[in-house]
Amino acid sequence: MEAGQTELQDRDNLIFNLFRAALSRPEAERDQFLRHACSADLELFTEVDRRLKWETRLNGFLEAPILSRDRADRPFAAGDLILDRFRILRVAGEGGMGVVYEAMDEKLGQRRALKCPRFEFRKRISPEAAKSLNVTHPNVCRVYEIYTVETNTGEIDFLTMEFLEGETLAVRLPKAPTGLLKTPEGLAIARQICAGLKAVHVQGIIHRDLKPGNIMLCNDTSGQPRAVLMDFGIAQSDEIFSSQVRGTPAYVAPELWKGDGAATGQSDLYALGVLLYQMASGRLPFPEETTWERRLKELPEAPGIGEPHRSAIMQCLQPDPLKRAANIDRIEASLTGRRSRRWLLAAVVAAATAGAVGVSSYVSRSYPRLPPEVRLAVLPPAMDGLEDVTDTAPLKGLANGFSARLKSLRGVQGQLFVFTATQTAEADATTVIKAKDILSATHIITCQMQREGTGWSIHAELIDARTGNTLEQWRTTAASEKEFSARFYDMEELVFRGTIRSLDFGAVPTRQSLTPECYLDFQLGLYYTRSENLNAAKAIAHFQKVIGAAPQSALGYAALAEAYLQLDNTNDARKAVAKAEQLDPDLPQMHYVRAIISTRTGSRQWALADLARASELNPRDAEFFIAMANAHYFMNELKEAEQDLERAIAAEPGYYKTYLMGGEFHFQQGRPGVAERFWLKAVTLAPGRLEARLNMAKAYLAEDRLADAKTRIDQCLRIRKTPKVLTYLGTYQERAGLIDQAIETYRDVIEMEPQAFKVYARLGSLYRRKAQMEKAASAFREGLRRTEKDMNSHPGDAGHIAWSALYYANLGDSPHTRERAERALEVARGIGGSKAATEHSKANVREPLILAYDRIGEGDRAEQMMAGASPDLLTELRRSPDVSDRLKKHVGIP
Repeated sequence: MEAGQTELQDRDNLIFNLFRAALSRPEAERDQFLRHACSADLELFTEVDRRLKWETRLNGFLEAPILSRDRADRPFAAGDLILDRFRILRVAGEGGMGVVYEAMDEKLGQRRALKCPRFEFRKRISPEAAKSLNVTHPNVCRVYEIYTVETNTGEIDFLTMEFLEGETLAVRLPKAPTGLLKTPEGLAIARQICAGLKAVHVQGIIHRDLKPGNIMLCNDTSGQPRAVLMDFGIAQSDEIFSSQVRGTPAYVAPELWKGDGAATGQSDLYALGVLLYQMASGRLPFPEETTWERRLKELPEAPGIGEPHRSAIMQCLQPDPLKRAANIDRIEASLTGRRSRRWLLAAVVAAATAGAVGVSSYVSRSYPRLPPEVRLAVLPPAMDGLEDVTDTAPLKGLANGFSARLKSLRGVQGQLFVFTATQTAEADATTVIKAKDILSATHIITCQMQREGTGWSIHAELIDARTGNTLEQWRTTAASEKEFSARFYDMEELVFRGTIRSLDFGAVPTRQSLTPECYLDFQLGLYYTRSENLNAAKAIAHFQKVIGAAPQSALGYAALAEAYLQLDNTNDARKAVAKAEQLDPDLPQMHYVRAIISTRTGSRQWALADLARASELNPRDAEFFIAMANAHYFMNELKEAEQDLERAIAAEPGYYKTYLMGGEFHFQQGRPGVAERFWLKAVTLAPGRLEARLNMAKAYLAEDRLADAKTRIDQCLRIRKTPKVLTYLGTYQERAGLIDQAIETYRDVIEMEPQAFKVYARLGSLYRRKAQMEKAASAFREGLRRTEKDMNSHPGDAGHIAWSALYYANLGDSPHTRERAERALEVARGIGGSKAATEHSKANVREPLILAYDRIGEGDRAEQMMAGASPDLLTELRRSPDVSDRLKKHVGIP
């Protein structure tokens, strides 16, 4: 093609595309749009404007092809055999540029995608498009060959491409969390889009239409998520149609709308910025009503988009292409927050020089360099002679505060495992020797507080557990109440930064977002929110003081939301979380609390997204992975739940709670032997806690190992006598035939916890076995009363409703039994929405409803309820004297 012909074709393409773009705008905006797009080119403006006016008069005549639109745009039909090779199966998708068919390549026996341009774009596939055949990258749709075929509507060029199954990013975005880019899934998608776009640019190809609809989300051959760029097969190399303006208006770079030059890699970067903005915020950069003058000259606002994502996006969205990032590598680096090693070292040095007023530090400089694995245990603080909450709570908070911040460090060289003061207390690792033996601690932090007249002194040490040497020690005093809060604040900061310096973590320390004035209120609020002495009202009052003193601290709002949840005040909790997100969208605690809210409202997919983001921000906190495992288990996604537990163990190998839940997971899957091993590990890690020992007793009871069960129950009784421990004792006594003892034990449970409504069912059953029918009826009536009282407080709890059905059945009231049973099932079906969530909810009501239907003689309904029952429940039913022979026979129980 000669130079003059090329220039003429370029001009025609530009006129055509500006004409199409203007038509996509409301009629009132077309003139303003064209004036900006055509800039000083009056001849171009006149030509496009003339066509627009004719189009308005002729009511779409210029846009309508002479041939049937359907026939021209869809030249093939299902069943057609093209070139004696490609059997058309169906239309797989359509876009503004063409139609895609799913076809079978009968020569190779493989599925292919055939892409045919729409009628007006048929000549857009050029031999130079062969460049696209050179792109072989997992994040780019593979283009195999260009073919030409004669049809009834003329000669058509088409492409054969890799056939992809999945959904586009455009389909995923409305279903995804608003901040998809903040989640591991979203960040992975963004990285893969960058990788694919880079591979296209390396071959000299400009995509020209990068948008969510052209990103396919599917899985690779190993089942891993894969984002794939599509629709670049009709894109031209950078030598062809250089002035072509193509693409969806919101994603087209300003210089192309203004006709300032050829489409380049920089214009693709602008589209990438729009796409990333949409993934980060759930909306396009500019509101629909924004003027074109502003769109073409200004950067959009970015409320709620935090770093490092904001920097990456704004590098792309610069209106001037010369001010955009030089290449995609720069965007990838900004997107992931990567910085040079020199910058990290400078930040650490700067942080290490920061001191705290009124706090002294004595440092040993002979410590060795950080080993490949550090297991840092913060011991429970020593508080001899201190009893007042205002004394003890801040010291506990101080220890947990700096240990939590150390756990959330990023960029740590080697492996770092931090055991908080709460975790070491649970593990009974309360001394240097115990922490070394139980947790294999390599380093230990101790802290203590003492009264000194009218004031206090606080002393902390960092100890090398392998040698016993003190690496650092810190001391501070507070002479009055006024100094108290500030000194705790200073002490946390110095211990935190001093530990980073001493152990040479190679990480950048984060700053405190609280202020000295509100530190004490924050720690007291946490005490009343999380300790055994729960008092959410007091906690809220303290957190409101925190917010008043530090209104820019997201921590205060996240903690306030957690306190509201203690009062079941979801609305105010949601408002507080929204404010926390506005202040710091990357605060792990905010994501964790929001996940709790989503779980309570049945939005478990949203909860998983927040938990995934929290775990990405703080990968050394097992709690996030444990919560993810719970959510996946609730949704019956067992493989994912097990993977989450494995990640929790990897994050904190010495944390008992992961093994506790892991044992429960395997027990529910009918693997009591595996469960026992998990629970034994939990007992080793947290010998002072009851849960694992009680769960082992449960496993032994399921396996008829009564002597072993009794041993574990006795161990628990020596630690602490609780209603739950006594309930297990009563179960053992029942199974051992000690009916009178079991009755007395259950009566003790009721005396300790009158609201334990389920125990009345066991008590009534035992009285019935002894033929003491009046006592049995009295127990069932009291159980019903207690259950209905709880139902008033938890009207949406299907379990309470199901247990009331069982009590009515035991009292011989069949009509009320049926009514409550149906109501329980209706509520269970409405929880969570998904099939998995419904099944999990039905599992919570299955036992009482099976027994209830069986009791009133409706065996068919009872048998229906047994479908899907866990092995544990089937074992309990087999042993229960309250189950009819018919029901036992139905499930093969002798």
